Amino acid sequence: MNSIRCFTPWIGITLSLLIPTVHLSAEMTETRPNFLIITLEDASAHLGSYGVEAAKTPVYDKLASEGTRFTNMLASAPVCAPARAALITGVYATSLGAQHMRTIIRKPKEIRCYTKIMREAGYFCTNNRKTDYQFAPPKAAWDELSDRAHWKNRPDSDQPFLAVFNLTTTHQGAAGDRGYAKLGKTLPKEAKVDTSKVRVPAWLPDTPMVRNYIGRVMNNIAWTGQTRIAKLLQELEEEGVADNTFVILFADHGDGVLPRAKDYLYDSGNRVPFIVRAPKGYPVEGMTEPGGANDRLANFVDLPPTILTLAGLPVPG
Repeated sequence: MNSIRCFTPWIGITLSLLIPTVHLSAEMTETRPNFLIITLEDASAHLGSYGVEAAKTPVYDKLASEGTRFTNMLASAPVCAPARAALITGVYATSLGAQHMRTIIRKPKEIRCYTKIMREAGYFCTNNRKTDYQFAPPKAAWDELSDRAHWKNRPDSDQPFLAVFNLTTTHQGAAGDRGYAKLGKTLPKEAKVDTSKVRVPAWLPDTPMVRNYIGRVMNNIAWTGQTRIAKLLQELEEEGVADNTFVILFADHGDGVLPRAKDYLYDSGNRVPFIVRAPKGYPVEGMTEPGGANDRLANFVDLPPTILTLAGLPVPG
């Protein structure tokens, strides 16, 4: 039997003695599921499903209603590259020597990207497109690594896949005048955030400028959901693989525009939205009912061993 290290009430802290064991259903062990991983950049949980009243995020909220939202998922670092080093290896950046932003390391040979393990087991693994691991991505980590990478490109439609899409349209630079003009600003008025209803964190002055920038972040998140994410979810349905695919959506760390978030080691820099929709045909013991919340503590280093376990593959020590 397999054990789960991350999703739902069995998880949280990476000390093995604190991780309860659950079992995959018999149905799940017979057919390997697919994985669609959608990563936002620089985005705290400005979502209606997370209780943000001013948010207009129907795509995210629908996904949350069909799955489980994690309220205490923490990025392993409050900035992208160290966090992504942990996401691809399941090892803290401090252990890899990759904690300092823009450090280029030589990854130890004994530490493998978890996608390499999946490829060796027959998975088609794609990344569209960002890596930013603090080390050069090994060729063995991905079948495709480009802005055209897609699970649809697998040679056999029956081959299981893991497809990562890194969406940059919520990055801090996208809240600038030029970026915002192409993204959130293009939303119709009824789909935009009413900045008078925005909740300003206590550590920031409640001024029109602050409200404007928070509104920009929230509108870019909404735009990304209604365009990029909606399209990916639709493509799962059109190909007939939605019922066999785990959808995992999260941000790489907290907001990038305002102080005390990105680059700051506080909840505002580390706590991220994290939503998981399990495939209908693969019930996992311990998952919440659709629309439920998991309040247990979890961390990015939990993700690789969880995905390997859900795929029925052994987890390295």
